[in-house]
Amino acid sequence: MKKKRILIVEDSIDQIRRYRDIAQLSMEVSIATTIEEAHVALNRDAIDVLLSDIHLSKSSEQKTFEGFELIEYVGKNFPEVLIIAMSADPKIEVYNKSYTLGARYFLKKPIVNEAEIAIAIESAEQARVFERVSRSLPKEAKVPEHLAERCKDGLVLDQSIRKTIRGVAKVKDIPVVILGETGTGKEEVAKLIHANRVEVEGPMPFVAVNCANLDNSTALSILFGHKKGSFTGANDTTLGLVGEANGGILFLDEIHRLNDECQARLLRVLNDGSYQRFGDTKQLSSHFQVLVASTKDLDLMVEEGSFLMDLRSRITGVDIQLDPLRDRKDDMAILIPLYFAKQRIEISDQELGALIEKCQSYYWQGNIRQLFNVLKSLTTMSIMNEEPVMAARMPEFKTMLAPHEKIKGIAAPPKDLAYYEYKDKNLKEVLEAVEKTVIEASLKDHRKLADAIAALGISRSSLDLKRKKYNI
Repeated sequence: MKKKRILIVEDSIDQIRRYRDIAQLSMEVSIATTIEEAHVALNRDAIDVLLSDIHLSKSSEQKTFEGFELIEYVGKNFPEVLIIAMSADPKIEVYNKSYTLGARYFLKKPIVNEAEIAIAIESAEQARVFERVSRSLPKEAKVPEHLAERCKDGLVLDQSIRKTIRGVAKVKDIPVVILGETGTGKEEVAKLIHANRVEVEGPMPFVAVNCANLDNSTALSILFGHKKGSFTGANDTTLGLVGEANGGILFLDEIHRLNDECQARLLRVLNDGSYQRFGDTKQLSSHFQVLVASTKDLDLMVEEGSFLMDLRSRITGVDIQLDPLRDRKDDMAILIPLYFAKQRIEISDQELGALIEKCQSYYWQGNIRQLFNVLKSLTTMSIMNEEPVMAARMPEFKTMLAPHEKIKGIAAPPKDLAYYEYKDKNLKEVLEAVEKTVIEASLKDHRKLADAIAALGISRSSLDLKRKKYNI
């Protein structure tokens, strides 16, 4: 597979070398320190992605915005190029203007690892595709009143959980542990707690981090900040997510993925509010409500020695358990029409009923998130084919079924690509099934992950993204 070529535009020599070294682990890289050099590279190389700083002046005050000119130029002259903006000081007005001019993702500097760039590119690609599809959707459609009454905030939750959320919002220092399988809506519950607290107390920070995306070598820096010069590429002193959450809420998704050192430092800041930046001896303080989420049994992990007992005790407060979608089949009669109403997509009552009944027959390993992704795939294909949304056209993926259950018509993993040459087979489903099968086979055949990565010819971050996508 041909590697993407990224053009990185940054006027700091130290930073551009650092970003070049990070990006070239999985991509072809071109670099430029000025707009003029960027124009040359764009006309010389087949650029797939532009990663440009907003402030391209040598001024330390960051009052100039030459990056806007470049983004606008690329948007007008190279519409095929995916644009990602970056800044060390991403104010909301800067973000909004970048997006208006053509950027589809915004990265906060400094960039510390390859995964940040990979995630930014994937998110930007998804945003661009969805934006193109959305242009052909009806612009005016209201959420039906009977749905708005039952889920005015857009969430379908049991009343007992809503009562717990309202109670938690009144006790701002109590920890909350949100438990549930992948895709059950744990982050949405955390955001609802924040929204309820804002109603009571007014605006406050909500800082969310998925611990599964934290690389062990950079986790301390991202969470607790770092001192300028503490490691190669640390060109600025940063506050860290813990510091940014001061006075508000810190939401730690997949907390069981934190390494031991991060767990120990988190325990300290939860105990007395004190912490230190990476590479610094100065004591800082931050006080916040901690919300954590996990797909694992944290008590069992304590028994196994993979989660600190003291940390588990410190986050003990209120537990919220979210049931899997397969145990909430009646809720699909609300979730599915709610999805179509939010996306302003028309569907006949007959097809809606058939779709609800069909969806209720599946296991849904990925739960609500997977349900919405499948509905998105269905509606996208309907738009592309210029036909109404029909339940019979809904794609079927293996992870929609119970573990070890087989997709109809596929008795075993294919021996070659010719296996998929069936009439009316959905192309997207075929390609994803092949990709998933190849990855599973490589992981099974190689004892070491590094060997599997080498065999597949992709980067570690790309493999991690695909394993997450296919629940491998």
